[in-house]
Amino acid sequence: MSDFHLFHSINRWLPPTAHWIYDQMALFNQHQQTVLADQHIDNPYTKVNVHFKPNTALGKLVKRDFRNHIISKGRSERKILFSHFGNRAWLDLEVKADKRIARFYGYDLHRLPHESSHWTDRYLRLFERVDSAIVEGPFMKDSLKKMGCPEEKLTVLPLGVLVDEAFTLRQNGGTPQILIAGAFKEKKGILTALKSCQLLLEAGFDLYIHLVGSQINATENDRIYAEKVLKKMKAGVFKERLLHHGFVTREQLREIATKCHIALQPSQWASDRDCEGGFPVTFLDLMSTGLPIVSTNHCDIPFAVNNKNGAICAEKDIEGLATAVKMILRDENLAERSRAAYQTVKDKFNWEVLKPLYHQNILK
Repeated sequence: MSDFHLFHSINRWLPPTAHWIYDQMALFNQHQQTVLADQHIDNPYTKVNVHFKPNTALGKLVKRDFRNHIISKGRSERKILFSHFGNRAWLDLEVKADKRIARFYGYDLHRLPHESSHWTDRYLRLFERVDSAIVEGPFMKDSLKKMGCPEEKLTVLPLGVLVDEAFTLRQNGGTPQILIAGAFKEKKGILTALKSCQLLLEAGFDLYIHLVGSQINATENDRIYAEKVLKKMKAGVFKERLLHHGFVTREQLREIATKCHIALQPSQWASDRDCEGGFPVTFLDLMSTGLPIVSTNHCDIPFAVNNKNGAICAEKDIEGLATAVKMILRDENLAERSRAAYQTVKDKFNWEVLKPLYHQNILK
């Protein structure tokens, strides 16, 4: 039996867009692991031990303290509480564990404190109690440090993907295929991407657009934004030039990506301060197929995307993004960018590369 028991605490198990939480669990398959979740939603993951908050007519005390009840039954010498999202980690402060880890992802770091100043004070208390605060990249690290987290407790552990040995080398030739992928949320910049493509089409640039995404986990701000995206999709210039795939699985997205020359993913700060936090894991899935990405200098995106494996532009710079797309598609070195995109993920964001770093920082 392992000397460690890793308890993953999360609000919902498991949203379809949060596969990266399950990926992190896969790094510790040789150890005992248990998921502690308040809500259950349909998902394809069944090979994990999941305990859900009771929703029967049990006493309120049992419902509130179910995490402590489950953890107390563990027989390992060292019980590690891994809370996914900063607000979940704050709710877990009264849960007993030998080591507590808070992993931040994005909205928990910026949108929540923007919505309520209570979270600024709550996080200060959290920083005192946790043993480690994990972030995806240097931007997130600097953000938490400015909020009061001691630097010695901050650890940069990027999210990753599984990387195949083979990839599709993109080269010039044929009608360019542009991929835009993401939930219809303001932070994803879908509307900005469509406007950039509209500029290219109206200028006579021949291209096709694959739009992957839909409205999901929507706030009121997201719903308003999604309406604008749907309206823009109906613009006459996109007739027979835009194929909307809706929501697809991770595997289906990768398959669509192999048919495209470039991805246009202009993430941005939303008006409600929602953001990528670090960078979307979707970027890694796309780049691992050899697909260069045109994106923005938003949060930790430059930690993964640069002007050698894709292109970085200013946020909401519609003309700049269009120019970057045109430049790359006409660049004789498209194949070099494609190879660099794949190599970046293989060398830096490969779960096989990241696994020992996770073990070193979480199990120590």
